[in-house]
Amino acid sequence: MHGQGNYQDERIHPSNGPTNAAAAAVVAVNSSSPQQDYGPFPSSSDGRPLPTTIFLDSGGVINDNERRGPQWIHHLSNLMPRLFGGPAKHWGESNRRFCAKIFEVTQWNAFVACHDSFADFDRAYNLLWLETMADIVDELLLQDRLAEWQKTGGVHHHHQQHHHHHHDHQEKKTKGGEEGGKDITTATAKVTAPPESAPSSTKRGSNSERQHTILAPTLAMANKVFAELTELAQTGQSMVPEDDQMAPITHVTLPASVDDRVALAKALNDFCVGLVQADYPGARDAILRMRIDQQLAIYTCSNEVSSDLHATFQAIDLLTLPSSDDDDDDKGREGGRRGGRGKGGEPVFTKLYGPDLVNQMKNGEAYYARIFEDCGVDPTHSIVVDDKELMLSWAKPLGVTTVQINKKRSATPMLVPLKDADGRSRKVPAVDFHLESLAQLPDLLDAWKASLVKK
Repeated sequence: MHGQGNYQDERIHPSNGPTNAAAAAVVAVNSSSPQQDYGPFPSSSDGRPLPTTIFLDSGGVINDNERRGPQWIHHLSNLMPRLFGGPAKHWGESNRRFCAKIFEVTQWNAFVACHDSFADFDRAYNLLWLETMADIVDELLLQDRLAEWQKTGGVHHHHQQHHHHHHDHQEKKTKGGEEGGKDITTATAKVTAPPESAPSSTKRGSNSERQHTILAPTLAMANKVFAELTELAQTGQSMVPEDDQMAPITHVTLPASVDDRVALAKALNDFCVGLVQADYPGARDAILRMRIDQQLAIYTCSNEVSSDLHATFQAIDLLTLPSSDDDDDDKGREGGRRGGRGKGGEPVFTKLYGPDLVNQMKNGEAYYARIFEDCGVDPTHSIVVDDKELMLSWAKPLGVTTVQINKKRSATPMLVPLKDADGRSRKVPAVDFHLESLAQLPDLLDAWKASLVKK
C-alpha cells in the first residue's frame, strides 16, 4: 500500500509467525566476486524447475525507501500550499506527525484490524490521512498566530479576532461521519490574503488587513495544479511555491463530501509518487534483462497499491519495454535522468500486484496465495523476491523459490514448513538465495540455467 511518504512494508507483526531455528546455510551471493559460485541450485527432481516467472517487491528491492520518503514529502510540501494555502513547512511537518502516530506498531495493527477488507481499509486510511493532516496544520497555524500576537502585543484586539475565527472553525465542522468519526468540513475558511487579491470591501479592523474565502479544492482544481507542477518539473523549473502561492490561512478547508475527500487524498498521493525517482542502481537494467533477454514474465508483489506502483514505474521509465529508438536513451541511464517512456513498447510487468488487486493486506501467506490464484502461475515455477525474510517466509510454503535482497541477513535463518510431493512436511529455510542487490539476479538465473545444462 502507499505510505504517504513512509514507504515501509513491515507494518504488520503477526503474533503467530514462523520461528527462528538453526538451519542449513542460505546461499549467499557476494557482489564483489566476479567469479561467483551461485550453487547449489534446486533441480527438477526437487519439484522446482528453472523459474519462468518473477514476483518482485518494490520498496527495498527495486526502489530505495530511504530516498523515496524525503522526495515524497518534498513534493507534498510544494503541492499542498497551492491547493489549501498555508506554509509549505506546515504540510511537511503534518505528514511527519501523522506517520509517527499511525505507524506505531500497536496503533497500526489496531487500525488494520478494524477493517474487514483491504478496500475498506484503504478508503479509511486515505480519509484519515487527509483529515489528520488538516487538523495538524490547523494546530500549527494557531501556534503561529499566538506567537505573532505575543510579538505585536495586540492581546485584546487579537483575542476578539481569535474568538471570531474559532467560531468560524466550529461552524465549518460537524461531528460524526461514518468513517473514523473524523470531523467533516462544511464551510469555507477565512484567510488573510495579499491586498491585490482581495476586494476592497473586505477590510478588517484598524490594520486594514484584507480577507478572502478559499473554497475547498476539488479534484478538477487539483488536476489543474498537477498539470502546472508537471510542466515546471519537465522544464527544469523550481516547484517550490512562492510566497504569494501560500495564502496565510487561519484553518484548512476540506471538501464536504467524504467521497470527495477520499478521491482527493488518493490523487494527491498518486501525483507525489509519480514525481519520485529513487530506483536502485542497476535495478531497472536487471528487470529489462530478465524480461527481454531471459524471457521471463515479471509481476510485482508489493504492499503498495497498484496505482502507486504504476506511478512509481512510470517515473523511472519502467512501464513499457524500450524500442530500438530508445537505445540512446538507455545509455548512461544510471547517471542521469530518463529519456523516453518506451515509445509504445510492450508492458514490462504482466501485472502490478498490490493489496488492492487481491483485497488482502501483505501480512501473511494468504496474500501470496491470492496472487497465485489470480494469475494462474504455478508457484513451483516462480521466484519471489523481497528484502525481508519475514515476507519470504509467507511465500515459501507455497513452493516458490525465494530470493532476499538485503546487504544484511539473519544470523539464524528462519525455518518454515514445506510439504513434499508425497504430502510429508519438512522444515526448510525461508530464504533460498541471498543477494545484495537486484542487479545480481539475472546472473544468478544464468548460472542456474548453466547448472541444469551440465546435468
